[in-house]
Amino acid sequence: MKLPHLLALTTILLITGSATRAQTSVPATVCFSPDDKGTIVNPEFCGLSFEKSMMEKNLFVSNNNAMINLFNLIGPGVFRIGANAVDKTCWNGLAGLKPITPAQVDALAGFIKATKWRVIYAVNMSVNTPENAASEASYASKALGSSLLGLEIGNEPDCYRKRNGEGCRPENYTYQIFRREWEQLTEAIRAAVPGAVLTGSADCSMSGNFSVPFAHDEERNISMLTAHYYRANGKDPKSTLPFLLEPDPKQIPKLRKIVEAATQARLPMGFRCDECGSYYNGGAPNVSDAYGTALWTLDFMFNNALNGCQGVNFHGGGRGPGYTPIADDGTRVVQVRPEFYGMKLFSLAANGAAVPVTVTLGSPVNFTAYGVRRDDGGINTVLINKETNSSVQVSLDLGKEATGCESIQLTGPSLDSTNGYTLGGEEITPEGTWAGRFRPVDSSTNGKLTINVPPISAILVKTGGSHH
Repeated sequence: MKLPHLLALTTILLITGSATRAQTSVPATVCFSPDDKGTIVNPEFCGLSFEKSMMEKNLFVSNNNAMINLFNLIGPGVFRIGANAVDKTCWNGLAGLKPITPAQVDALAGFIKATKWRVIYAVNMSVNTPENAASEASYASKALGSSLLGLEIGNEPDCYRKRNGEGCRPENYTYQIFRREWEQLTEAIRAAVPGAVLTGSADCSMSGNFSVPFAHDEERNISMLTAHYYRANGKDPKSTLPFLLEPDPKQIPKLRKIVEAATQARLPMGFRCDECGSYYNGGAPNVSDAYGTALWTLDFMFNNALNGCQGVNFHGGGRGPGYTPIADDGTRVVQVRPEFYGMKLFSLAANGAAVPVTVTLGSPVNFTAYGVRRDDGGINTVLINKETNSSVQVSLDLGKEATGCESIQLTGPSLDSTNGYTLGGEEITPEGTWAGRFRPVDSSTNGKLTINVPPISAILVKTGGSHH
């Protein structure tokens, strides 16, 4: 795994939380490093995460064509089933919890095989026995087959002591105790499933309190390090769209620390942020489901990719006013939400190696840019303008004559709108169809293009290479 680049930090230093409103158009230049080969973006970078209790519903089944179509729009990717509900459900209803049954696992396996995705499958840790954990792992491994990417034991163990009121763990619960419990379960799982691929430790944040020592201590037993990210508490009045769209000064330093831990442990699948969203506690109502989160999603995904993360799984489920990339009523898709639009644009852009860019702005506005060098020799550039009143006039310096240029735009009525957003001029339907298109862009002069990025929009520009 290559060491992270400084692109995200560079772009963050060039913007401010409060934008200048005096001018309607801000000049900017975006330049690429001609020599840097970049960091390869994992082809399975896109991911979705759901509560394990969703297995009770008739949603992840082999004949849910709408959901299958949506997965395929951003895939191949990684589906993670677990989250808080993994410790409130249990294989065959152990300890009186809601049962996870063989039939549910079979249904999930049928769905996944129809999508060509792979699965991080979580197993209860809070009340489980080694024998029961091994039984579930064995059944899930056989049912999922090659679709199983890894087994994750428990969820957010670094927060178990905070859930003492739920009967999870006492206040004196430590990393050392967690590790002993984890090893008891995994020893039984390995005996039942020789060669089982294990992940963890699924920390509640990228603080590294459990995950960093876990990577070191369990480097021979795990293949992937996992942890979660949310900007803040969705129940906090300060959890607004403007706050979300400001750079999080703690995110990238934490990310680099945990990626370094995975790298030093030589984990073959590195680090994956296998649960994330705008604000935790289900999100901030009418904020986490608003169009502005599509622009945040793009920034978040690119910053993770550029800093060595191997993928992100946006958490979701249900149809409430909080976060979820795909809204559902338990059996069918009812709406495709803004986060999914951001993921779709990322999937169109990130097929290659992320490369550093230099952004120069005429005024301090909330604008970011990212570059990807494609395998066919062309370059993808993503330009994101989060200002509400100012457009950004971008001079894109490609360092060579750009040919065959085309672009596609993500836009919405307002940052807080909960419908009416489009990609390539078209909505993504609840049936999983999308008819958006790239548009030709005028050829460049001396390797330079001029692109106008309207307020609250993102544009992907593809240049050179072959287009499909």
